[in-house]
Amino acid sequence: MHADQRTLAPIAAHLAEWEIAHVELAIHGTADARYIMRALDEFCSRELKCAPAQTLFYRSSVGAVTGLRLLDGREIVIKAHQPDWSFERLQEIVRTGNPRS
Repeated sequence: MHADQRTLAPIAAHLAEWEIAHVELAIHGTADARYIMRALDEFCSRELKCAPAQTLFYRSSVGAVTGLRLLDGREIVIKAHQPDWSFERLQEIVRTGNPRS
């Protein structure tokens, strides 16, 4: 499988489930799978010093969650929330496990 397929296919498949990908539009400003993967790649390269090799899963509802296998073999999860969620609200979710807190 080509590298683009290993990283893009799960994102594109999930986005195809939505008529309008409201969460992606709020988080990324686009519902384009290539743009979203580029943002994830840049984040991983900058913060983890390693690029993604494979997207293990991608789902969205109130936020977006992505499972990635990096080129060095690490498996990570990145959770992105819409910009109107305050840092305090995110801390409360971590503390309680309840997004409706």
